[in-house]
Amino acid sequence: MTCPTSYSLDFACTYWFIPLTYTFNAPRVSLIIDSLQTVENIMSTSLATTNGTSHQHILIIGAGITGLIFAQSLRKRASNSLSTPTFSIFERDPSPEFRGAGWGLTIHWALSDFTSLLPEYLIDKLPETFVDAEAVQRGETGNFLLFDLQTGEERYRVPPSKRIRVSREKLRRLLMDGLDIQV
Repeated sequence: MTCPTSYSLDFACTYWFIPLTYTFNAPRVSLIIDSLQTVENIMSTSLATTNGTSHQHILIIGAGITGLIFAQSLRKRASNSLSTPTFSIFERDPSPEFRGAGWGLTIHWALSDFTSLLPEYLIDKLPETFVDAEAVQRGETGNFLLFDLQTGEERYRVPPSKRIRVSREKLRRLLMDGLDIQV
């Protein structure tokens, strides 16, 4: 991933635009991890200084799941006493319910990376977002069955593994916790 372009809006701050995309899946979690590496690179290089102090600010455009995970990962980084730029989040939707419930999400391949990006208290609250909390408590992870739609025969079975199934709206609402989102 190449370093993003910066736009100096004044002498005291450099704003960084780090591309994040709309959908959430394993490659997007990798993108967030790459973006955090970019933040690390930004913090190690002082580009704009005032009295010897560097001031970087990240603009996160869109409070979708990916943007919110990135913002929470920055909060986690700051809580671990790591040098972290300030950030602002901008969202066009007036509320989390604006688009409706949406689909459920199954997080599996990226689950460990996903949880590594979140503050601990949000990980503890993840069960509040589960589609079927009782199944998770029973340890049921289920199979992904893929069928031939012409014959109705099972074609593939992805075996059970560690995964969670969450409500998209509930996850988004949880990820908004503690963030100042500007509409």
